[in-house]
Amino acid sequence: MNRIMHGPRIHKRLCLLMTAALLTVFLGTPALAVRAEAGPADRRVPYMFFIDELFGKGSVSGDERPYVDKNWTMRLGQKTVFSGWLAVEEGVARYEYAFVPQDDAFPEWKACEDVVISKRPDLARAGIPYPTGHDTAGFSLAVTAPESGDGYYDFYLRGVSGDDVYCDLLIVVNVAVGAPDTDDGRIRTVNIARLARDDGNLTGGSFTDDGAALLSGKGVLSLGWFDLGLFESAEIRYSTGADFVSKLNGDQAILGLKSAPGGSRAGSRPDPYTMDDGRYDMTDNAAYIAIDAGSGAVRLDLTEAAAVGELYLTAYLFGADQVRIESVSFVYAGGGADRVAVKVYFSGDLEPYFYSPNLLQVRNVRDDVMGDVLRFEVPEATNDTYIHFNFEGLLDTKGVKLSADDYKYMVILYRARKGNLGNHTTFYLCPGAIGGPTEACTKTFNASCDDKWHYLVLDLHTPDTWSGIIHLWRFDIIQGNANAGDYMDFATIQFFRTQEAAEKAASASLSGPADPYTCGGDPILLDMSEEEALAATHIDFAPAAERVYVFEEPATEPPTGAVTEPETEPASGTGTEPVTNEDVTDTPSGGCRSSLPALILLPALAAPILFASRKKTV
Repeated sequence: MNRIMHGPRIHKRLCLLMTAALLTVFLGTPALAVRAEAGPADRRVPYMFFIDELFGKGSVSGDERPYVDKNWTMRLGQKTVFSGWLAVEEGVARYEYAFVPQDDAFPEWKACEDVVISKRPDLARAGIPYPTGHDTAGFSLAVTAPESGDGYYDFYLRGVSGDDVYCDLLIVVNVAVGAPDTDDGRIRTVNIARLARDDGNLTGGSFTDDGAALLSGKGVLSLGWFDLGLFESAEIRYSTGADFVSKLNGDQAILGLKSAPGGSRAGSRPDPYTMDDGRYDMTDNAAYIAIDAGSGAVRLDLTEAAAVGELYLTAYLFGADQVRIESVSFVYAGGGADRVAVKVYFSGDLEPYFYSPNLLQVRNVRDDVMGDVLRFEVPEATNDTYIHFNFEGLLDTKGVKLSADDYKYMVILYRARKGNLGNHTTFYLCPGAIGGPTEACTKTFNASCDDKWHYLVLDLHTPDTWSGIIHLWRFDIIQGNANAGDYMDFATIQFFRTQEAAEKAASASLSGPADPYTCGGDPILLDMSEEEALAATHIDFAPAAERVYVFEEPATEPPTGAVTEPETEPASGTGTEPVTNEDVTDTPSGGCRSSLPALILLPALAAPILFASRKKTV
């Protein structure tokens, strides 16, 4: 999410939060953070909690004190889902949240929405204390940002124990609620109305009631924190008065972008202009361009810009002239060209991007046909086998953002062990406002457990929640009981915009690639040819039905001791034919049973390996 700092308010609040945290450390009792309430007088109960995913931060946890964050941006009325567990001795009765305007004194608590409270017996196995409360430890819930009242809020999320004592889970200060900068992965447009509500964002000018900014000579508008290396261009729409002077004594009226590493985040605002023989010079700006009288748009080339810091829109004008800034938009590198398809090779290269709260093991294995692939293996019998995949962190190494609004087809190349106890596999998908695994965004299919490679085409037009930038997903390798030694292998996952492209990829030969993948290669391929290839074949493309939709009934009996979870038998496949979406459903069997041993409380998602930072838009 976009991060916003705005003057001394944040410093005061952070001081209060730091004081509360220090009191907790030194006094050994939970200190109350900003405006967080206790339960009944003088009562505190010990508790532990874990939130599966918090908007790119990975998982977060707390031990008798809340997790504190800052500077979120949310849309008016935005619904956000959280999932995880809360262990408290008396069990959990309900969950509450509050968005508190920063000029108010106390929260107005609301009941969380779409709450599911579930049993978590795995916490006892993992050694999590307060076992009498494990029956109510699991949770999935939603909160909704204010639907009106654009401004700044502090956000609180808490659980309420069975004996009506509050357990603070999450505090976020400086939540900007309103119409944030829009960002669809291709173009980021600055919301000037958002800048108007932030203190000190404009000098040498004023904001208008209709969401524009007026800049005078040497006017400076702070746009926020930008990494210009991610963008290929910026477009500024403007208008001037009829008496506007565009040229005077050899000088020109100019709009520019100036990046300062410190900027307002460092508590100071450097002059974005320099002097040259007594005249103002804007040539050290990241980009600048002359403007004429009238109205229109100018485009600034950012292909050579690589500055990171607070970004200012600057104006060099004459006399009493002003320029009205209607909008400022930034085009991501690649956003103006053909977008790409993404193919990810699953191998040991990706191990840092996976973590398993329930001890599911991930390791690289060498396959004679496909090369290096990833194996997800069950080390001991369990009732839930799953693992989290930091997909967004992986793509960030390429500077790529993948939009679920565009990519509606996913093609998976997998192999499941013959003899696996179960064959239901579920993906919990987390795009857009969905910050963690939730039943509202899942895909379930029957895996073919026959030791053969299979393509699977997933049509993601449903669920409706498949929208926004893709963050992560959770693989539930086997929904239900699994035996020690059960496993699934994954070789590749691909995303496509069209069904034709997806089915064409899924109808490829499974006899093996000409050059099997080897660890140390590039695990991400950006296929720039998809648009061109489909342009010539789209109208007449019709893959042979026998190559895409053929299934074979299983010829073998279930393994001894198997627990028959699915009502339908898996399609065995032939090892050379793709499995398609006919066996895919949107609701998993057995529900969501998150498991989280104590040893996973500290690690979050593995930090992504940093490569090139130029962003392509997909």
